[in-house]
Amino acid sequence: MVALKNLFPNLQTLKLERCSGLEELIQDQRVSNISIQCLREIQVTCCNNLKYIFPISVADSLGQLHTLKIKSCSQLEDIIQDPQVSHINLQSLREVEVNKCNNLKYLFPQSVAKTLGQLHTLKIKSCSQVEDIIQDPQVANISLPSLREVEVQKCYNLKFIFPMSVANSLGQLQTLKISNCSQLEKIIQGTQVSNISLLQTLREVWLIYLPQLKAKDVKDIMPTRSSLQKLIVSDCPQLTPVIISDNLQELVLWRMKKEQLNNLYICNYEESSHYHLQANDFSHLALIDILECENLKFLFPFTVAHGEPKNLKARNLQELKIKGCFELEEIIQYSEVSNIGFRFLRKVQVTGCNKLKYLFPMSVVNSLDQLRTLKIWNCFQLQEIIKVPEVPISMTQDFQLLNEVELVNLPQLEGSATNDTVLASPNLHKLKVMSCPRLTPFIVPTNTQVLEFSEMTKKKQRSKVMVPEMRGEASTSMKYLTISNFEELFEYSGYNLSRLKILNLSELTELRLIWSGPIQVENFQNLTQLTVKDCKRLRYIFSSTMARNLPQMSSLDISDCEELEQIIENDQASSQYHLFPNLTLIDIHRCKNLKCLFPVTLAHGGQLSKLYQLNVRRVTKLEQVFKGDEANVSKYEEKVIHLSQLNTMMLDGIPNLVSFSPMGYHFVFQSLRLLQVGVCPNVTTRFRVDSKQSVHAKTQASQSVNKIIVGESATSQETAWPIGSNIWWQNGKEDDSEQVTALPELSEWENEWSNK
Repeated sequence: MVALKNLFPNLQTLKLERCSGLEELIQDQRVSNISIQCLREIQVTCCNNLKYIFPISVADSLGQLHTLKIKSCSQLEDIIQDPQVSHINLQSLREVEVNKCNNLKYLFPQSVAKTLGQLHTLKIKSCSQVEDIIQDPQVANISLPSLREVEVQKCYNLKFIFPMSVANSLGQLQTLKISNCSQLEKIIQGTQVSNISLLQTLREVWLIYLPQLKAKDVKDIMPTRSSLQKLIVSDCPQLTPVIISDNLQELVLWRMKKEQLNNLYICNYEESSHYHLQANDFSHLALIDILECENLKFLFPFTVAHGEPKNLKARNLQELKIKGCFELEEIIQYSEVSNIGFRFLRKVQVTGCNKLKYLFPMSVVNSLDQLRTLKIWNCFQLQEIIKVPEVPISMTQDFQLLNEVELVNLPQLEGSATNDTVLASPNLHKLKVMSCPRLTPFIVPTNTQVLEFSEMTKKKQRSKVMVPEMRGEASTSMKYLTISNFEELFEYSGYNLSRLKILNLSELTELRLIWSGPIQVENFQNLTQLTVKDCKRLRYIFSSTMARNLPQMSSLDISDCEELEQIIENDQASSQYHLFPNLTLIDIHRCKNLKCLFPVTLAHGGQLSKLYQLNVRRVTKLEQVFKGDEANVSKYEEKVIHLSQLNTMMLDGIPNLVSFSPMGYHFVFQSLRLLQVGVCPNVTTRFRVDSKQSVHAKTQASQSVNKIIVGESATSQETAWPIGSNIWWQNGKEDDSEQVTALPELSEWENEWSNK
């Protein structure tokens, strides 16, 4: 104990973690004159037998304590051993965090609370028995003048945050976050002061799942004329009305029900002293996020004051999110007379609003010139993006900055000139269209870089229908591609998608041809990634012409294409050209009619020199990975092909696989780190690893197999597997110059691929 006494005066930081048997920090409480006067920080975690942090003997030497953090101390009852001691001084304490201390009933005793003039941050989480933050809240002369941030979560017995005696000292409070406090009724206890603003400096407020919190208290402490910039309210059914600050920049309302949000008058208008609703000017509002407000009918309502129409001013609004508002009929009420401007609106996301028939009225279109992202999902009645009877010529100049559009599960959205104007942006780089069966025909700007189509079923019209490149413009325009059906996707000439980098096609059940018609060399020259999934009628992916003109193709992912027979349409001329010089990834899964991947000539001359991963799984009729004419290979000739960059090869669930390549071909994989061959019982290709850890794959005549096995097995530094056996091999070799990253376990690989 003497040694400890000598140590304590210089102790500045004390951290205790997982000391499950610890009951006291100082065993002999009778020892007096112990000082920890230099202690600035203490952290105590998972000390489940500890009932208090500080014994009485050190209570008067905590004047330099700056940070106190306590977590998962299930038996903790008090921070100070005897809370009635009057000589406790925590004058330097700035940060307090208490988490998962379920036996604690209050945080600060009266004697401590009176010395917290420097407290800056207070966080209390998952303390289910806490009833008061300050013991005996009726005591006067408690002040927290430096408090800036308060966060309270999952304190189920807490009925208020601050006592009234503290309220007038909270002039520096900027952040208040309260969530999952099921008994909380008030933020400030006993607030009876109507029209008195207590928290003028608040900038950010979170009120989440507070079923007992009433609006009266919130209104008194968060006035309209304040500095509040961010307000998040969720699952507070008695919080009506919600009071909104003039300076608000971000408004998030989640799961506000019934009378709270019949419309947003309660949010957009304040009650004046004459009990009239007056329009607020939300010039600073930058974000509106509305989630599952089931009775909301209009987001921006229309009202009349003094005989004149008044509209919400939201000229600085940058982001608008609406989700799960099933009764929403219009975003802007009485759209024909609305003059709301969205000059800075950049992002709009609308999801699950089933009564919404259009997004924006014509009256706001001219103010949407900054819009960059538009995402509309699961709006079953939506017919138009812009409600307008005719498309003015000037309207085609709007949406110039629109960069990303997603239209998903919109069964009533029709192909029309008004919808095409939204897609006509010269800067549209990413377009996703999914399950919009009535949308065709529609246009795609030729500047598009990422194109994704899914669950589109429109068949090609048998009568010859000429579709102009852009409705309302000359048909000679080269700026737009028209998608008129999903049976033959790219069927019109006269366009150039040379900037397209990513093309994803999935669940296009009618798709027979991806490319048809004349294809020029430069049309898809920058396409790098192609994903084709669940396109059941597709018989081949590339024509020989297309395959020759994809110099940047790096990733090819094909799965669940039941009728697929070839990746490249059978054409002997294709073997004379260099194909896919930049291909790095090949993934082929569950294409049951595919019999080979590529001609073996594709691997000649370094054409696949950059191939890094080759994964083929559950392709039940596949006979060869690389197909070729064995008659062209002499009995005494061996053609060696190096795939020097191949890192991973998985051949799994291919019961009809006969060989990796034709007989007489010898593949060498110098960089292979993972080889898996499973459920390929008929394969005649033999895999081995040489002394330099290069993997070899050879297909030879059956009569020479025994000789090869005998000869190679004699070399102890080589590994060879019997033909037809299951293989799981991982190269653990480390390079002298750098550490080789370990590959995932087999179970991880299986989970990854099964999820694709």
